[in-house]
Amino acid sequence: MRSGRPKAELVLSVKERAKLERMRSDRDQPKLALRARIVLGCAEGLDNRTVAASLATSPVTVGKWRRRFRQYRIAGLQGGGPSASSMRLGKIVSKRIPVDPRLADPVPAVQPNRRTTLRDIARALDLHVSSISLGMKDDPRLPPGTRAKIRKMARQMNYRPDPMNRALAVYRQTLRPPSMQGTLALLTYDYSTFAKLTEWEKARQRATELGYQIEAIECHSAGPNRKRLTQILKARGVRGVLLLPPLLDAKVPRRLEIDWNLFPAVILGNAFFSPQLHRVEDDHLSNTRLLIRKLLSLGYRKIGLCLHEQRAFLHAGGGWEGGFYVEMRRQKVIVPPFYRKNPALDSQSAAAIQAWIQRNELEAVVFDNDFPARDFLAKCPEVAARIGVVSLACYSDHFSGIAPLYGHVWTTAVEFLVHLINTHQRGIPASPQRLLLRGEWVSGHTLSRINLQRDAGRRMDESVK
Repeated sequence: MRSGRPKAELVLSVKERAKLERMRSDRDQPKLALRARIVLGCAEGLDNRTVAASLATSPVTVGKWRRRFRQYRIAGLQGGGPSASSMRLGKIVSKRIPVDPRLADPVPAVQPNRRTTLRDIARALDLHVSSISLGMKDDPRLPPGTRAKIRKMARQMNYRPDPMNRALAVYRQTLRPPSMQGTLALLTYDYSTFAKLTEWEKARQRATELGYQIEAIECHSAGPNRKRLTQILKARGVRGVLLLPPLLDAKVPRRLEIDWNLFPAVILGNAFFSPQLHRVEDDHLSNTRLLIRKLLSLGYRKIGLCLHEQRAFLHAGGGWEGGFYVEMRRQKVIVPPFYRKNPALDSQSAAAIQAWIQRNELEAVVFDNDFPARDFLAKCPEVAARIGVVSLACYSDHFSGIAPLYGHVWTTAVEFLVHLINTHQRGIPASPQRLLLRGEWVSGHTLSRINLQRDAGRRMDESVK
């Protein structure tokens, strides 16, 4: 004896049965085909459990589409009729037009005074709302054709994201502890060069605060086939990529063959050439201008710039020379920079620099970092005692000059990358952005006291006049 409430007989007209027979074999709309099979099975007099077992679905689903068909006929299977919330309120909010192009216009009507939502687009395309969300984010997990169809329908329905909903979501995220959202990859050519740096620990800590973990991946781990990096990143669930440029003397290709359409990416520094991606780096131009202005305010006038030629080009991108000439333009004599071939100073380079200083009667010399400045103090102590020695990258408090905020650069790069992930920006950008962070002045102990005393006397004379 059959249990449960008796079901009303489902009767189909000849035209309805013909349409349902066509719909049941529609491979382009599998969900619509399943609904047609459900109705045809119910029309044979079978109960919900029997139809569900034959179609490998649930009795609840069968009952739902049986009721929808009895109430709205074929339009109810294609998204027509009121929504569940509208039926609970006892009124119809909007009349949805069937999406089948053989029956009517595929763009549904939306009440003029109501915002179009993702659910409206989902009903129009007969897709789940989560698929619509992925399509609006241009998520590569969906086929390109589906993403294009979703975006086209959104434009036709005049969909606009709600900024208040986004603000509410961000506010809620700040109230609760961050949950694990994914992995960020740091691509590097030599992990040992930065593994023990405090900047690396700061970046990992900031990523943890934002709900991510950072995993370092050496580029040569993919072997000679650089495209295998894409497979490695996908297998490890990477959502964003940080790129650390190779060392200046590293004989490695400066281009990575990765499917950039799958990942947002940010470059740390200026020594990575291709592809052109977003960057976060030191503001070498502003750092140099700040240093030269400081020297001029202390009374130095004849200032020289001693740089490693390759480092000035690859690392600073001409920013050191640009800042030097901008601030020295009002001086009567501007000494051209001295370019050395090696990063460190050997005896021959030190002798050439000493001759350059004496020939131009320099009062101060600006080095690109502490290491050549330290070698100069050791190899030319007599000359170094008469002039000021400053550095554009001070790693200790002993040297005067600029202290780049490397830790801030790393944490800012992590924050920028998470922003790209949240705003669904992937691939090679048409207009890459550059975030430039200026360093801080460090007084140090390598400025000549003679010039400082002369400057103090000059200012006292000016105050008397």
